[in-house]
Amino acid sequence: TAMASLAKLFASEAFRSLCAEISGCGELAERVDLSSQIYSRGGHLLCHDDVIGTRKISFIYYLTDPDEEWTAAEGGALELYPQDPGAPPGTPAAVPTKELLPLSDSLALFVVEP
Repeated sequence: TAMASLAKLFASEAFRSLCAEISGCGELAERVDLSSQIYSRGGHLLCHDDVIGTRKISFIYYLTDPDEEWTAAEGGALELYPQDPGAPPGTPAAVPTKELLPLSDSLALFVVEP
């Protein structure tokens, strides 16, 4: 299936090496955890961090409809929050520093920091 082919690609040494090079996070483990989600209109994921065990990077591959141009007015942006400098560790700031639209066939890759 198409999803199995994507999982094989994301677990490949070539992809892990590219991610390590792009992110500058160093060598990545062979283990790759993958999941897939579908969000319907109005659905959302709560603010969270991706710190799990020894995870160094996270990524999102968007499979939105390539025939429909996504706009900011539709919502659905990935919001990335820095740490709040005056708060305890792990507390995000109130305002995101980056917002990424879920554009078809795009990959959002980010370093996970505890």
